[in-house]
Amino acid sequence: SKSSTKTSYTYENDELSFAINIDLHVLLGEDQILRTDITTKKLNEIQKKAEKKLNEEVENIIKMVQSDFNTDIFGFSNIIYRKNPKLWNKIRKDWKNIFKTVSVKVKSDITIDNTAFIK
Repeated sequence: SKSSTKTSYTYENDELSFAINIDLHVLLGEDQILRTDITTKKLNEIQKKAEKKLNEEVENIIKMVQSDFNTDIFGFSNIIYRKNPKLWNKIRKDWKNIFKTVSVKVKSDITIDNTAFIK
């Protein structure tokens, strides 16, 4: 139903890494035929599994783009340029090589806002 993403970076010891934080609000649609009440504990399990899956999928997509296409479709270079133009000027000539190896960590927070059976 709603999402927001914040991307930040760190540059220490000539190592660049990015952190992507995803905040996602979702609605859960249960199967009326198999109607089983979902407990709060089960709902929390679903949230944690969904967060883990989302983290893995986003990280895999980023790795694929880095290795197969070497194109910064995520705008990481723009983030560096906007926040630290001096750093960008230092690394811009070698950005294609840096981008291929930059570390990206994804952390998601999924909130199930509505479910017909428990709310």
